[in-house]
Amino acid sequence: MWATPSHPCANSTCQGLVEGGEEYVVKLYYHKDHIGNFGDDLNLWLWPRVFGDVFDDDDETIFIGIGTLLNHAIPPAPHKIVFGSGCGYGEPPIIDGSYNVYFVRGPRTAGLLGLDPEYTVTDPAILIRDYFKPSTVDNLISLIPHHFSDQLADWKAIGRESGLDYICPAEDVQSVITRISQSAVVITESMHGAIIADALRIPWIPYKCYPHIAADKWWDWCEGHALEYKPVQISPVYDAERHSNFNAKLKNKLKRNLKGMNLWRDRWHPAPPVKSSPNEFDHTIEQLRALKNHPQPVFLSHQSRHDDLFGKVCDRVNKFRSDYL
Repeated sequence: MWATPSHPCANSTCQGLVEGGEEYVVKLYYHKDHIGNFGDDLNLWLWPRVFGDVFDDDDETIFIGIGTLLNHAIPPAPHKIVFGSGCGYGEPPIIDGSYNVYFVRGPRTAGLLGLDPEYTVTDPAILIRDYFKPSTVDNLISLIPHHFSDQLADWKAIGRESGLDYICPAEDVQSVITRISQSAVVITESMHGAIIADALRIPWIPYKCYPHIAADKWWDWCEGHALEYKPVQISPVYDAERHSNFNAKLKNKLKRNLKGMNLWRDRWHPAPPVKSSPNEFDHTIEQLRALKNHPQPVFLSHQSRHDDLFGKVCDRVNKFRSDYL
C-alpha cells in the first residue's frame, strides 16, 4: 500500500536534485549479486520511490544506502553520500571531506568509522513500512534462508518438508516483501528478512545454519533496536552439486582427494562440501518443524523504539531533500 502524500516519507515529486541551478543526479552504489538477493536489490526498488527520479550512472556522486557497503572497496568518487549503510566486510573506509554522512545502520558501524553516536539510526529499509501493510494469513510461518545458503541445499524442499512457507531470497523485491507481509511469523537467516518483518511489525525468529552468517552485521542492527542477536542453531546440510553435471562432480571429487593428500593449492577454487546424508537432512527438518510448532522466542522491537527510529530516518530523508532540492 502506498504512503499518503502528507506523510514525511511519502513519494517525492522531484525530478532531479539541483545544485547551483544545475540538474544534479546521483548514482546508486550497491551490491548486485549475480544470483539475486532481495536485501541488496531493495536499493533499486526503494530509493526511486522515496526520492524520485534523481539517480543515474554518473560516478561523480554515489549514494550508499542499504547493505554492508562501508569498506575499502568504495569507489574514489568526489562526493559520497552515506544514507544508512553499515560496516561488516573488509576494512572500514576513512571518512574524509568527500563523505556526507546522514546516518549509519548501527552503533558498531559508527564506532568503526569514528562517528559520533548521533549518526547511529537503523537500516533504512525500515521505510518499507510506508509502502506495505501486513495482510497476515493465520498460522502462516515463513522461512527465509540467507541468499548464499539457498545455493548450498534445496531449501524449497526443506521448507516444504518442515511445513514452512519457503520464501526464496533471490526473488524480486516486491514478491519477497509481499510474502513476508502475509506471514504470521518469519523464521529467517537473512538479516533483511528480519528487518522487513520488524518494519511491518511481524514477529521474527533468527536462525543460523552456516558459518558464513556475519554476526557483527546482525548485532549492529539489533543493538540499535535494543535487541540481542540470539539465533536458533540449525544443523547445516549440503547439496550444492544438485545441478552440476558429471564432469563438474568428478572435478570436485578430485579436488577433495587432492586436499586430503595435502596437495591443495590456495589459488584453486574449493569444491563444495559432500552431499549430506538423508539422516542429516531429516535432523535439520525436524529442528525446523520443532521451531515451527513452538515458535519461541520470537523477536519484535518495542513499538515506541521502532517509531522513534522510523521518525529519525524520515528526518534524514527530509534533511537530504532540503540539502539538495
